[in-house]
Amino acid sequence: MNLKKSKDILKYVVQKEFFPKYAPDVKCWIFKSRGKDARGLPQEFSDEELQLIIEGLNKMTAELTAKYGKKAEAQKPVEMPKKTTKLPERGARVLKMN
Repeated sequence: MNLKKSKDILKYVVQKEFFPKYAPDVKCWIFKSRGKDARGLPQEFSDEELQLIIEGLNKMTAELTAKYGKKAEAQKPVEMPKKTTKLPERGARVLKMN
């Protein structure tokens, strides 16, 4: 995986759950993912930390593949049920409850 792509993929991962579990050696990941610290100074991931992130992403994908397998890819997307509630006709009186 390209190091640049690993930074981009963090936009789609819940970081507060990813870093403690799959990349615990990466420090100050909140500031580095944001791009600056509390003082406004620029912060970036080092090459070693990006390598740890890639290893963590590989662990996460292996764990998810073992848990869900290929079935997750083959499933159809879930459709929202259609609303079946009927609205009152125009001009109909609606009783209000206090």
